[in-house]
Amino acid sequence: MSKKTTKKEGVSSQQEEDLQLKVNGGDAVWRLRLDSAARAARFCSFVQQLPDHWSTVSDEVCAVLCVLGYECVLTRQDLLGLLASSGQQKTIPHAVRVTWEQKCGKNSRFESRCLSARTVLALKKTSSFIDWPNAISSTEQHLEMVYPFLVQPPPTVVLEEVLLDASAWHYLHLPACLYSHIRGAISMPSLPNTVLDRLNAKDDLEQGTTDAELDPHSELPGAAEVERVQDASMDLLLDPPSNGAPVFPKKSIGLLKSLCAVSSNDAGIRLSTHLARASTQTKLTLATNILTGEGWVGATLAAWVAHLLHHGSIRKENPAVSTLSAYVGELLEPLANALIRMNKPPILMMQEDWVELFESLAQEGTQLRGASLSALHLWAIRSFGCDPMPQIMFAQNGPSHHVRGNVVWPAEQARAIQLAASASFDERVNAQCTVMLILGCTGLFRISELPSLRTTDIQATREGVRVAIDPSRETHGGKSRAARRVVYLNEVEALRYILDFRDRRNMESNFDPSEPVHLFGDPNKPQKLYQFGLCTRMTNQILRACTGDESVSFHSLRHTSASDRCIQLLTEPLAPTAIAPLHILLHEMGHASPTTLWSTYFHFSDFAIRDRIDKVAEVRQMNSTEVGFWLQEPSSTLRQQLQRGSEGDAAGFYLKRIDRAAFGPDSNAHRPAQPYGLSMTPTPEPSSATQIDYEWILKGLSAIVSDLPSSAICSRLSCTSEHVKRLCLSIQQSLQALRLQRRHKLSSLLLDTADVDHCVRWAREQLDRQGWSFQTSRSEGIRRLHRHLKDHADKSFPAARAWCVMYSNAVLSLEDSIAIISFLRTLRDAGFPPQGLVVRVQTLASDVPQLQHEQHIRGAITAINAITIEALGTDVRIEQVRPRRGYPKRYLLAGRTAFRGGGAAASAAICMRELHGILFGLHVLHNITKWENP
Repeated sequence: MSKKTTKKEGVSSQQEEDLQLKVNGGDAVWRLRLDSAARAARFCSFVQQLPDHWSTVSDEVCAVLCVLGYECVLTRQDLLGLLASSGQQKTIPHAVRVTWEQKCGKNSRFESRCLSARTVLALKKTSSFIDWPNAISSTEQHLEMVYPFLVQPPPTVVLEEVLLDASAWHYLHLPACLYSHIRGAISMPSLPNTVLDRLNAKDDLEQGTTDAELDPHSELPGAAEVERVQDASMDLLLDPPSNGAPVFPKKSIGLLKSLCAVSSNDAGIRLSTHLARASTQTKLTLATNILTGEGWVGATLAAWVAHLLHHGSIRKENPAVSTLSAYVGELLEPLANALIRMNKPPILMMQEDWVELFESLAQEGTQLRGASLSALHLWAIRSFGCDPMPQIMFAQNGPSHHVRGNVVWPAEQARAIQLAASASFDERVNAQCTVMLILGCTGLFRISELPSLRTTDIQATREGVRVAIDPSRETHGGKSRAARRVVYLNEVEALRYILDFRDRRNMESNFDPSEPVHLFGDPNKPQKLYQFGLCTRMTNQILRACTGDESVSFHSLRHTSASDRCIQLLTEPLAPTAIAPLHILLHEMGHASPTTLWSTYFHFSDFAIRDRIDKVAEVRQMNSTEVGFWLQEPSSTLRQQLQRGSEGDAAGFYLKRIDRAAFGPDSNAHRPAQPYGLSMTPTPEPSSATQIDYEWILKGLSAIVSDLPSSAICSRLSCTSEHVKRLCLSIQQSLQALRLQRRHKLSSLLLDTADVDHCVRWAREQLDRQGWSFQTSRSEGIRRLHRHLKDHADKSFPAARAWCVMYSNAVLSLEDSIAIISFLRTLRDAGFPPQGLVVRVQTLASDVPQLQHEQHIRGAITAINAITIEALGTDVRIEQVRPRRGYPKRYLLAGRTAFRGGGAAASAAICMRELHGILFGLHVLHNITKWENP
């Protein structure tokens, strides 16, 4: 397979004498020499004859010969690096791995090999302290005598000839990408030993871990405020941007700088101490309010700063605040200007957009710019699926070209999915996090592509599930429409959960094929996502909790899936298809070239190299004499065991014997590149421990009046049918309280023995008569009151009782002064503007004398002013209206905006439907709370 790449600095001139990397039109191929075939044949003969030398050379020379023949080393430097690092072998299930660093001029690259069984056994025979350069010299002397078809005397150093021959031979047996890895033409993103240590580590996390327990930073003072800013920023970024030009977020930048600023006396203060300060927490609270007024640019800056405050700097979890302050001061204005110039929110950026952004930011700046960009780059990877860019990752760490790989192992994936089912008190958040993790574990998704998914994008096929990715500005962003593609999922257990969640979203939304709904949408707000910023943060926390690795994020799942698919392409026989499997994989990843795939996403290259070399016939051939040498057993005994065994393949039988001796007995532990099936828990039912709060009540009332069946209401509210029935009975209690004030009863009664469907029908009929609205109001005053009641619901029940006393014929009577004072004080505490209130006073009948009429109006105004000044500290607007039958003499109305000018307030400016709806919801909450806590 061809490889789109460029030749990195550091390929030796000696390598260039043999196979050369030629780039033409973006396609890279390895150009052969005229004598490459002869060289490959000569090395093939050498590999076949190697077993004849084991008993005639020293242990050190035997080890060097094994490395030359079986470990894919093509330079003297790599040979010495592997042997020198062999003392730090990493043993994993059925493999032994060695990693070393090779200097290439000013740069360096990292190499990794999984050793063959012969090499492992040969190294075991050697002593602990070996002079490997001397051993290599002894091996050269031996090669001068035994290397086949070598002209005597050799025209050059014999080892260099052998390595050139090895290069030609490996080129014949390795795919182009693996050959490019070992030649250094592309980087080898091998896994660090710390990642391999997690491979089969025991999982000590308990079932039922909560959101706070998942995040090690949640115990820090101020962590909750930082998380709110982070979630609010991400939610704002996910909203479709307006058509207007983005504005420079002056207020946000000022607040964010002050948030990270410290005085000279506190230069060494740590982040945890800084967040514990009351002044810092106040600023964090203000940040959420300022964000809504400065658009997506301000939200982007706030999300990055919140990430810094939550996770610390690149190298330290609890750094000095002055370090973060330097990052923020260095990058906020340039980042804002660059985003405004590009006019593309991060959720819409493609990889080339990220490259353009970072290149523009890296062109100028102080010496802190590199560290600041590294912190910004890490945030972009975790939050939006930006592909890692080594030139940014290592801007401050020297010239190393090593890309640190990371994956999430199968046991960790299964544990993450298990934890997601109970990580939050909100069942819908748990369900969304579970689906997000399943999609990440089984597909090749970026985190930024999930918000745009709609239920119609997920289709069941005969082979599995087809997921169409078609993001746009109208569907919560993504990688823009240029990233349209199809991802196929075929993990049986995972597919059931994904399809069940899709069907749930369709059911609770009264699905109409002409108006598909968002897969992660809010059932009560069709154009909004349901706390997706929180779900993004929680999935990352869950993955870090399950792996114990702070560098793991949702993007690591994309690396894992890509690595698994790559190893299948390179090591398993593939059925012939009309489309090259590599091109299918690139399409599903959204990449136009395999360069990024092989150099950044493929972390099992050393395992693939081992597999391909071990399958070569000359390497596999093995007889009883050679096996007897490695196992220190008589060859006759081995032949007898072969005859008694059921294996018909002698080479396979002998290979298993030396593999067992080198790597230990076979175990059930998972090893890298081993196929696996994702274990899944059953689809959870809605929680019976649903947290019933004020917001839940309003959602329930809205769902009841939306003509939905009880099953859909249960799905919307993430509860059982018993909760819905209890809600309906509490609605009856609240309506009875209102009817007692108005001295007439309900048309019918709802009994405790009624089924849930009858309860829903009854409650819908009663609420329809009232005409109240339980949706978010367009009035800023009502929204303020709604937020106040949500935050102080347990202390606002007097306002609900006062409203119940005042309520009369869909208006608020002012006859009870105690109730009206309590009610108005609640409005004042909520920040409801007094200019948005109007009191209407009914005039007397037309036959009443004028003097009596004036006295009536004057007395009413005096009484009203006394009450409003006592409750609000100011007076409100008063209007005279003609007598209205059934209405109280004085009643209160609330407006959508402040009333101005003369004349009576228009009926369209009144928002009593929303006011009555949210106060009725508060009264219902009071009843249902008494029900649960009698």
